[in-house]
Amino acid sequence: MRFASYFVIATSIIFLFAACGDKAPSAKIETIDGVQHIYNLETPLHPEKSVTFEKELAIKEEDANGNIILYKPSRITIDSEENICIFDSQDVSIKVFSPDGTFVKSIGRQGEGPGEFQSIGPMKFFPNGRLLVLDWRSLILPTPSYAPILPGNFSITV
Repeated sequence: MRFASYFVIATSIIFLFAACGDKAPSAKIETIDGVQHIYNLETPLHPEKSVTFEKELAIKEEDANGNIILYKPSRITIDSEENICIFDSQDVSIKVFSPDGTFVKSIGRQGEGPGEFQSIGPMKFFPNGRLLVLDWRSLILPTPSYAPILPGNFSITV
C-alpha cells in the first residue's frame, strides 16, 4: 500500500514538471463579428512536413455560352467511363460531365412525374452501368444512357 502511494506521488510530480515546461507555439485565434479567425504562424510548427495541391480537374459552373449549369452541387458519383455525375440540389437535377470536365447533359428536373426528382439521396452505379438514384419519395433507376426506368420496371436478382 505504501509503495502505491509513493508511486502515485512520484508520477504526479513528473506530470506537474512536464506540464510546466515550454509550450509549443500555437496559431493566433481571434473572434471578429462572431466569426472565429485562425491565423497560421510565421514559421510552421512542423517545417519538415508539407502539403502540395495539384489541380487535376476544374468543373465550371457556366458552359461555353455563359449559361449557368451548376448551382449548388451536393452528391457526386463517377461511372465506368469516368463521367462525373453531380446532383445539383438547387436545380434538382443530375448534371453529367465528361472526364475532362465538359458539361454533357442534365438528367431530370424537380417534380413528381417520370424523370423528375424531389429530394435526391445517395447515387450509386451498379456493375452493369445502371445508375441507382435514391429519391426519398420514389426510386428511379436510369439505364447506362441515363434514360430513367420508372419504379416497378426493374428486377433485382439476389
